[in-house]
Amino acid sequence: MSDSLNEKWMKLPKRFRVSVVYSAMIIFWLVVLNVLTSRYPWCMYAVFGLLWWPLSAYFVGRRQPLLYALCATALLALFFLFIYLFTSFGAHPWFIYPMLGVFWWPLGVWGAKAGAKKFSVVGAEYVVLMMLMINLLTSPHYWWWIYPTLAVIWWPLGVYLHGLNHKDGESQ
Repeated sequence: MSDSLNEKWMKLPKRFRVSVVYSAMIIFWLVVLNVLTSRYPWCMYAVFGLLWWPLSAYFVGRRQPLLYALCATALLALFFLFIYLFTSFGAHPWFIYPMLGVFWWPLGVWGAKAGAKKFSVVGAEYVVLMMLMINLLTSPHYWWWIYPTLAVIWWPLGVYLHGLNHKDGESQ
């Protein structure tokens, strides 16, 4: 079993293996230093930056931008959640606001391949759902999410109407 695991490890690109080993060593010593010097988990900021190294090294040259964006988005989401949990747990859930932009990254990568019509519909649905979720989590007594929704629905409607007025290949 360990031989097959070792063989799989050695088949991975050298840049990835180096990044994992050095990142792990640096992270270990940062955590030790943090535990010895402070009660505040300040090392999470440096650890977050160090985790990008193996992630990026793994995806270099793989031509999988959507998978990279999904993994990076998960890393960013966890980072914001950890900051909230370790610094201001129980306070206003501020970490949900940057999530609107963070989750847009893989959506934008997908939209580049899907085309303007699909992207506008899915993007508008995403914004409306995020606004609804933020509204429900922060101020459920007042439904303000309807106002940005009215503005956002013009986006797919505009793309659709533009397509009706212009034939393929015709520009204006």
